[in-house]
Amino acid sequence: MHYTYLYKVVQNEPKVGGTWEIVDHREGKDYRAIGEYLEIDPPSRLVLTFEMPQFSETVDTITVEVTSHGERSELTFTQHIIVPHEEGWTRDDIEKAILKYNTGSEQG
Repeated sequence: MHYTYLYKVVQNEPKVGGTWEIVDHREGKDYRAIGEYLEIDPPSRLVLTFEMPQFSETVDTITVEVTSHGERSELTFTQHIIVPHEEGWTRDDIEKAILKYNTGSEQG
């Protein structure tokens, strides 16, 4: 799958407590992502929040870690996704919702 992105807004304040915002335009729609920097430890670690208010009120946490291996580096990207669910959902309902959120996040 290939997307063409048109960034309408890009704001960045890369410091602990600073915020970031990206609004991109895909397939006729605007998508807004916002967050706050929680930890910045160059060059090895970055922790920030991630929200897409048009889809959910939840706030995810993204951690990016870079580990040096001689002339190579390994990047580990972890997104802690909060999946809202309704009272009375079965374990199967919750697992389906988690899969849907994970898939949507990977595609985004």
